[in-house]
Amino acid sequence: MSTLTAAEKRLQKDVRLVAALRLVFKQLMETAPTMSLDQVADTTSGGTPSRSVLEYFGGDIPWVKSGDLTDSQITEVEESITEQGLNNSSAKIFPSGSVVIALYGATVGKTGILTFPAASNQAVCSVTPKNNQLRSDYLFWFLRYKQGYRMKLALEMHDTVLGI
Repeated sequence: MSTLTAAEKRLQKDVRLVAALRLVFKQLMETAPTMSLDQVADTTSGGTPSRSVLEYFGGDIPWVKSGDLTDSQITEVEESITEQGLNNSSAKIFPSGSVVIALYGATVGKTGILTFPAASNQAVCSVTPKNNQLRSDYLFWFLRYKQGYRMKLALEMHDTVLGI
């Protein structure tokens, strides 16, 4: 008896949701013009301040890690960083409404929508709509719709890194 990986278990979840999203987006994709993601959104990942500098952590800036992503709105996170930690790392602040997606590891493909401005570590990619061309909630549900496809590709490539 084989044991399913976490990614395979996630692929089996939410069958009804995926079916509903497939119906909605299939129809939209047949009638609406399509654009590449970089035409309508900016994508970037965050960074991790040095853990050896205690002054970089515990500040006022929420800091999103891939474990905070639960395919829903992000209303709280476990950790925070200081302004000093932000300035001395590749971390950057993403605006409220940004869609975030886990790039690798056990949570690869998980998504969320920030309900507050926050920074993230390098395992999280922020997808921020440009100039109100796209609603964050639409983008979130579209990425959820494509989640199974992205996970299937990662599994076929025997990889846990998600290319956005």
